[in-house]
Amino acid sequence: MNDVLASEWLKLRSLRSSVNLLIGPLAGLVAGAVITALMAADWDSSPEMRDKFAAGDAGLLAQPVTQVCLATLAILVITGEYATGMIRTSLVAAPNRLQVLAAKALVVSGVTLVAGQVISFAGFWASRLIVGDRPPPFGFSGSAADAVPLVVADGLVITVISLVALGLGTVIRSTAGALVSVFVLLFVLPMVAMALPSSVGNVLASLMLRNLAPQLAGVPQSEAVLSQPGAVAVAVGYVVVALGAAAVVLRRRDA
Repeated sequence: MNDVLASEWLKLRSLRSSVNLLIGPLAGLVAGAVITALMAADWDSSPEMRDKFAAGDAGLLAQPVTQVCLATLAILVITGEYATGMIRTSLVAAPNRLQVLAAKALVVSGVTLVAGQVISFAGFWASRLIVGDRPPPFGFSGSAADAVPLVVADGLVITVISLVALGLGTVIRSTAGALVSVFVLLFVLPMVAMALPSSVGNVLASLMLRNLAPQLAGVPQSEAVLSQPGAVAVAVGYVVVALGAAAVVLRRRDA
C-alpha cells in the first residue's frame, strides 16, 4: 500500500494543472479580501445604508472558487489517467484496484484537507483584519474563538466535496461530465431546493453539500433541520456513496 500511495502522490505532483488549481483558491481569497475592503469603505462612507450590509466575510466569497478548484483537482486525479491511458499501467503495476482507489482517496483527502483549512483560516483572519471592530451586520458579533468550529467545518466540507468529485470522476471517466455533475450538486440542486415549498425545500437544502458546514459546526440556523450528528452522517454518507459506487465501477469495468 505504501508504494501505491507514494506513486499516487508522485502522479498528483506531476500533474501540470495541480499548481494552477491550488493557486486558484488563493486568487479567490485575494478577490474576496478586495471586495470585503471595498465593502468596508462603503460602510464607513454610507452610515444610512448600514442596516442593508451583508457580513464582511472574505472566506465566504472565496468558498465557491476553492470548492470548484479542489473538486477539479480530485477529478483529474482519475480522469487524467483515463484520458492518457495511464490507468492501464497503474492497474498493471497495482492489480488490486480497490487499493489504487483507496490510495487516490487518501492523497486527495490529505491535499484538500490541508488546502481547505489553510484557505478557510486565511479567509477568516483576513476578514477579521479588514472588518476590525465594525459592528454587525457587517462586522462579527462573537469572538474569534466562537467562529473556529465553523471555519474548521468549512475546510472539512471542501474535503468531502473533493472525495465526492473523485468518486464521480471514477464512475463517469470524463473530466467534463464529472465537473458538470459537481456543479449540479453544488449550485443547481440548492437553487432547486430554494424554489420548493419551505416544508420540503428546507429539508432538502439542509442536505446539500454547500450547506453542511454550519450544521457540522453546530451553528444555529433558522432553516437548518440537521443536528450535528445528523450532519456528520450526511457528510459521511456522501463520501461512502460516491466512493462505494467508484469502487464497484472500477472493479467491474475494463480500464
